[in-house]
Amino acid sequence: LDFDLRGSHNWLRNVISHEFTHMVQIQAAMKIGRTIPAFYLQFLNYEDKRRPDILYGFPNFIASYPVATINMPAWFAEGTAQYMRKEFDYDNWDSHRDMILRSYALDDKMLTWNQMGVFSKTSLGSESVYNSGFALTRYISQKYGEDKLREITQKLGKITNFTIDAAFKDVLGKDGNEIYDEWSSFLKSDYTKRIAEVKENEVKGNLIVEEGFGNFYPIYSPDNKAVYFISNGGSDYFGTSALYKYNFEKKEKELVKSGIRSTFSFIRDSNKIIYAKLSQDNPKWTNIHDLYVYDLNEEEETRITFGLRANNPSVSKDGKKIVFLFQKDGTSNVGLVDIDGKNFKRLTFFENGEQIFNPKFSPGGNSIIFGYSYHQGRDIA
Repeated sequence: LDFDLRGSHNWLRNVISHEFTHMVQIQAAMKIGRTIPAFYLQFLNYEDKRRPDILYGFPNFIASYPVATINMPAWFAEGTAQYMRKEFDYDNWDSHRDMILRSYALDDKMLTWNQMGVFSKTSLGSESVYNSGFALTRYISQKYGEDKLREITQKLGKITNFTIDAAFKDVLGKDGNEIYDEWSSFLKSDYTKRIAEVKENEVKGNLIVEEGFGNFYPIYSPDNKAVYFISNGGSDYFGTSALYKYNFEKKEKELVKSGIRSTFSFIRDSNKIIYAKLSQDNPKWTNIHDLYVYDLNEEEETRITFGLRANNPSVSKDGKKIVFLFQKDGTSNVGLVDIDGKNFKRLTFFENGEQIFNPKFSPGGNSIIFGYSYHQGRDIA
């Protein structure tokens, strides 16, 4: 699973164990059972009217108070579902997650205790609930003991307990804000120590594009007068990312083509770009990736593969071949086609859930290198 804000993991077993944990934990935290997730306490008052044709007047006062029988904050549910014992290792705290949390902590922009309890309205904000929840769950497990996660969950299931703060107080002897302050102080102190040498030798670049929390895959144009990149721009979600161009002379960003999230590559001796994007234009109307060529002069897009599930394209130095990854049955492999999308050739034959990332031709064009993942982490092959 190639997700921008996380590392590579054994994704199928990860999602099964993750969702199964939700099923067990949420039911354990229910105060009454699955049939009554919530109820309302209501009071109604009516107008003082009586006639032979009516029983009473219209309502003139309604008070309604909802009572949830499950009170589990988002961070605790997702943090516990991501937390795993070493013998499973389908998910773990990776460098991507650590980088995001480190930036939040050192910039003093961590989610607050209340913000961690609900999902945000942006891709980054929602993922930050997962990220922060995973980190805080790990902290509680490492400092207070892994079994405390179970005890907190069971306390949430008591009919007399309606907040995570009360459950913390019963199990850890401190309320939620105290645990949060303790954890955030630890993170800031720990990260500050770990980057001390980096700060002493800091080299800052020039920020040319500030907008967007997801800016990826920058490539210089053939004439070096611009840089092209993928960005979510001012959008709240990664799903609306697009291909942009930053012109060095004008010092401004321009939209080139919307609906693109993949890596892309220039075709030699032409003002054309090749990329992958999702389309439902296939016999089964399923959302799958295929390769497209975009002519920057004519502003026209041409589809060159059909139903290949192709992604991460890269053009050979001579401009005659395209290497890419394609997927089938949860496994990805490296494929090759001519520049017009014809004469497909399979180059690797993985069959056990292996994942391929960003294949590229070597400078000499006689070999192909790519990212490779089996279960977790990445290697170069």
